[in-house]
Amino acid sequence: MSGFSMRRMMLIFSRDFNEYRKTKILPILLAVLVIGAVVCGITMTSSTSGNEELATPMGQGMWISILGTVLMMFSFLPQMICIPVFATRPLTYEKANGVAMSLLATEITPREIWTGKGLAIFVPGMIGSLLSLGILTPFFLSIVPIPVTVFICAFVVLPLAMLLMAMITVQLSMIKSVDLAIAPSYIFGFLLMALFPVGALTGVFVPGSTAFLLVCLGILLIALVAERILAAKTTIEKVILA
Repeated sequence: MSGFSMRRMMLIFSRDFNEYRKTKILPILLAVLVIGAVVCGITMTSSTSGNEELATPMGQGMWISILGTVLMMFSFLPQMICIPVFATRPLTYEKANGVAMSLLATEITPREIWTGKGLAIFVPGMIGSLLSLGILTPFFLSIVPIPVTVFICAFVVLPLAMLLMAMITVQLSMIKSVDLAIAPSYIFGFLLMALFPVGALTGVFVPGSTAFLLVCLGILLIALVAERILAAKTTIEKVILA
């Protein structure tokens, strides 16, 4: 078997992403995210205007926690939406028509398939995340100085974790059922939706703290380990038998 080829992987990515780009869902989703970010930014700015609490360390800490949690939500929610939206129908069609087996009959490897397809599923959501975060950041920075670690987690760490979840979705679809393949992204997303607000409310790991950064890195590590385990199991033999 030939080694990993970036060119072959990009061919798969380009084919799938061009299909997703042509759908009506993507512009609607991006428009909703942009409008939601603008409304959220204006609402937060107006609600803190003249707020005397911002002059105190406790008040600043409270708003850093609130705004940091909002940034986390806009970081991964677009991915959580896009993985099932852009994966379910195409992967079901390809599973029924043996597309993966046809690709494997060429020089394309399983790793190139799940990387290319996972990246194609990930990019639409990442575009939405970047647009939302790009809109919210100036609004939020005008309220309080948000720590750099919050932006590292929102722009880098969580998106990488969601990219791995997209790859896991494709891996599972290749060796198991498509319905099972979609489930981890839902579970992962709902856990994150509960984790960040609970952490901020309890003060266990508030945005900007070292504990918060470690939690985000831990999430990324869990996703990476899960992806590597499935990568070892996603062999040509198992794809054919599935």
